[in-house]
Amino acid sequence: MRIQGVVAPPPTPLDRDGVELDLPAIARVVDYLTRGGVHGLFVNGTTGEGLLLTVEERERTTEAFVAAARGALAIIVHVGATSTATAVRLAQHAAAAGADGVAVVAPYYFEHDQAALERHVRAVAGATELPTFLYDIPARTSNSFGLELTRRLYQEGVVVGSKDSSGNLPRMLDMLELDGFRLLTGADHLALTTLHAGASGMVTGPGCVFPEPYVKLWDSFAAGDLGEAARWQRAVLKTTRVLGYGGDLPLLKAALGLLTGGIGAPRSPLTATPAARLRAVAGELADIARSFGLREASERFEAHR
Repeated sequence: MRIQGVVAPPPTPLDRDGVELDLPAIARVVDYLTRGGVHGLFVNGTTGEGLLLTVEERERTTEAFVAAARGALAIIVHVGATSTATAVRLAQHAAAAGADGVAVVAPYYFEHDQAALERHVRAVAGATELPTFLYDIPARTSNSFGLELTRRLYQEGVVVGSKDSSGNLPRMLDMLELDGFRLLTGADHLALTTLHAGASGMVTGPGCVFPEPYVKLWDSFAAGDLGEAARWQRAVLKTTRVLGYGGDLPLLKAALGLLTGGIGAPRSPLTATPAARLRAVAGELADIARSFGLREASERFEAHR
């Protein structure tokens, strides 16, 4: 399945204490995102609290998302970990579970040079035949895949592209000079700019809550209507501001939970969003939806103001 367009990184449903997985709720989340028009899912990433889950929980979550998608959405599974052995295990499991691709973040906490990062990625990518994406989010990992390393791994067929959440536009443009490189931007405010430059799509946390502006942006761009695409980029900017630019994971989880019958609390040490703030956010999203002519979405959010 081709991995492109709007890729949603769904929060992982847990119980009301944020302790146990709520696997049945995954089907509701996938149904909501499918009806919203997204093209793929990025499972167990940052928004999915993947790095707060155990290895076994990540495997069970992968299986549940693949089963719920039923082949209708492309599934990228984030398999990054602090150790190479764990990342390899997760990649092999993702392949066995039926995923369409894997992404590997630069190992975090410990400082690693480019040679260590290269060994890590080659081991993970070599563990399966799935397309492998780098996942670059240096603000969270303190380690980053350098441009020269990225070029080499791509040119040698080790990786197919990158899910880039650096927000570094010049760096992304440099990567897009590589013929066929599949860039998925994690910076909502740069979505249209990177699409113009040749990106394959976007991975958006706020798009899990309010997918319509992102899907409209993609559809307009794909149809060659750049004026309409620019209009929807403005809607995307308003949406991502309201939802904390994608960095407020408890807010994204709580907001999506309002719309899908509840998906539990974030896992400790993350802290749940206060109800008053959640109502305010729902109201702001209702106003954005109304101003852009999205009546059904406006009513959906208005019910929770």
